[in-house]
Amino acid sequence: GRFAPAAFARSAPTRFGEKYRAELTASERIDVFIDANVLAPRLSPDGRRVEEMTVSDYRDRRFNIRAKHFVLAFGALENARFLLNAAESTGAPFGDQGGYVGRCFMEHFDILLGRFATFDVPLWDREAAVALNPSADLLEQRGLSSAVISMQPAAKPKFYGRLAPFRRLANEIECSTQSFLPNGQAKRTTLCRGDGVVSNIIEQIPNPDSRVTLDKTKTDRFGQFRINIDWRLAEQDRRTIRGLAEEVGKALAEQDVARFQISAEIMGDRLEPGHHCHQMGTTRMSDDSKYGVVDRDLKVHGLDNLHVAGSSVFATGGGVNPTLTIVALSLRLGEHLAGVIRAGR
Repeated sequence: GRFAPAAFARSAPTRFGEKYRAELTASERIDVFIDANVLAPRLSPDGRRVEEMTVSDYRDRRFNIRAKHFVLAFGALENARFLLNAAESTGAPFGDQGGYVGRCFMEHFDILLGRFATFDVPLWDREAAVALNPSADLLEQRGLSSAVISMQPAAKPKFYGRLAPFRRLANEIECSTQSFLPNGQAKRTTLCRGDGVVSNIIEQIPNPDSRVTLDKTKTDRFGQFRINIDWRLAEQDRRTIRGLAEEVGKALAEQDVARFQISAEIMGDRLEPGHHCHQMGTTRMSDDSKYGVVDRDLKVHGLDNLHVAGSSVFATGGGVNPTLTIVALSLRLGEHLAGVIRAGR
């Protein structure tokens, strides 16, 4: 009753240009511009519409793009950065009536919940990890955020980058010396071959103090302000990480399939989870402009023809990978804009 099986469906890696270049080139309805950096919008006299965007290439040749409708799809960091820079250059709010542009920056936590020793039971007779979702009842009872918990019974550490040989050697030294240390009191800092480990994707709550802001001391080559990221954990996030670790241990013991040791840092005061590169929430969706940046049709509050696509519009991050939801919302936005254009708006 604590967890239910999780499922994943993986698509093959896609090189967008290789797969779609011929179709894009042949299309009479799509123009693709490479190295076209969007710099600044120009508003209509009444401030309700974006009339054109100024664009520059890397040889500083500038031109303007005019359209009936514009969609920002730069990713969570750059969507917020563009809107904040646009507000600076035009003096218009650009969806920031409630002060939410850049706020509620969310990631998915990735932290080693602990290690476990398996028993010889059929549950572990597989190559893939055992993936579980916490049940809705468990989340409600304990006040936890959502997650995907993956239990890998026989870990095989991998090392990447130019320092991979050094990291591999350090790993081998630490793992081989553990058994010689008195009372096993040394804190393990690395993953050793054969360890049972619990990895995860854990939802972060939307926190207005976790945010992207402009760094007005630094600009890029086009004169646009760069950004600072202030990624903050709330007590709710810490409670979720600790609570999930406790529930994993209970479930493994109750089913009598393993014994679990929670990572020391989880129960201490220096909890520093890693991240999944799932950046979300900086232009969040809300019917009320006081609490968000875009409405349910992903239109920027206060503007009639500027929309935003991508995970920046997520009101919450959930406990799973964001790509499928990004695609679904993008298709929905495309259908919405097609209807608007057919209606002559």
